[in-house]
Amino acid sequence: MTRSSRDGAGWEEGWGEMSVSRREFIRVAAVGVAGAAWASSLTGCSSKTLAPRMGLGNLFMEGEKPLLVVVEGTDLSKMLEAGLDALGGLGRLVEGKKLVLKPNVVASQPPPVTTDVEMTRMLAEFARRDGAGSITVCDANSSGVGKAGKFEALGFPARLKEAGIPLDAVDFGDRMAHVFVTNDKWRAHPTIGVVRTLYEADAIINLPMVKRHGASRFTCALKNHFGSVYGPLRFVAHRKLSSSEDGKVFFDQALAEFADAVRPELNVVDGRSLLARRGPTLEGGSEIKKVNRIVLCGDMLATDVYCARLMEEHDDSFSMDMISVQLETAERLGLGTGDLSNVVIKEITV
Repeated sequence: MTRSSRDGAGWEEGWGEMSVSRREFIRVAAVGVAGAAWASSLTGCSSKTLAPRMGLGNLFMEGEKPLLVVVEGTDLSKMLEAGLDALGGLGRLVEGKKLVLKPNVVASQPPPVTTDVEMTRMLAEFARRDGAGSITVCDANSSGVGKAGKFEALGFPARLKEAGIPLDAVDFGDRMAHVFVTNDKWRAHPTIGVVRTLYEADAIINLPMVKRHGASRFTCALKNHFGSVYGPLRFVAHRKLSSSEDGKVFFDQALAEFADAVRPELNVVDGRSLLARRGPTLEGGSEIKKVNRIVLCGDMLATDVYCARLMEEHDDSFSMDMISVQLETAERLGLGTGDLSNVVIKEITV
C-alpha cells in the first residue's frame, strides 16, 4: 500500500484494511480535501465553537498522586474485577451518569488490533452493577455506508444487543455528528470537531490497545482519540506527516490535542497482547507479544508512558524517544504526568 492511500477513509489510522468501496473512498477522500481547507478557515470562527470537554477530572488518585493499576492474569473477568476493586470501584465515576465507552475499532481484525468486544461488554456490566444511568459504546472509524462495517465484522452489534447496550457507529465525515471546540493552547488545530456522543457524555472510559503504528509509531490512550474527532482533521495530520519535514511534529501535536479535546475520565487498556514492530493492523510484519496484563488509570499520559515502556521491553525496534513530542505536548496541555515516580503503581496477579 502506498503512503498516499493511507489518507483514505477506512484506513486513515495508517495501515488499516481497505474495506470501503471505490465510490465511498472517492467520496470520503473528497471530504478530506475539502476538510483541510475547511479546518483552516474554521479556526477564525470562534463564535461557532465551544470550550473543550473538561469532564470530571481524574477521580482515581491515592493522595495527590494518580493511581495506576496493573493486573496480570489469564481470566479477563477476574482481571477486570480485581483492577476495578483496586481503583475503589466505578461507582464514583458512573453512578447515575451517562457513560460512553470508547473502543479502538480501526479494522475488521481481532485483538490486539481492535478492542475486544467481550472486554467492552464485561466493563459495561461492571459499570451497570455500579449504578451507571446509561451506557453507550461509540467510535467513529469510517464514513458513509461503511461506518458500521468493522463493528459488524467483529460481532459488536450482536454481543452488545444481547447485553442491552446501544452502539453508536459515528460517520467521521458527518459534520453534524460533531461539536466544534477551541483552545488557544492548541498549535496544530486550534479548532477540533469532537464526536457529539463523546462530548455530551457525563463520563468516558477509553478502551485502547497497545500497538505500534505506521504513522504515530505507537498507539495507546492518547492516540485512541483519532477515533473521537472529525475525519478531515485526521486527514490533515496524515498529509502533513508525509508532505513536510515538520509534519511529524505537527502530527504528534495534533494527536495530543485530539486527546485534550475529549479528556476521558478513565483508561482501561487491554495489554494481554501487544502488537509489536508494525501496526496498527496485522499486515506488514507485525508481531503479537503475549504479556497478559491490563492497565487501569485515570491519567492518560501516565497510561501511555507505562504502556510505551512495556512496548520498549518487548519490541527492540521501539524506543520512548520516538514519541517524545506526543508525551511533551500532552504534559504541556495538562493531560497528566509523564514521570512515573509521581504515580502510585499497584501491581496485582490473579
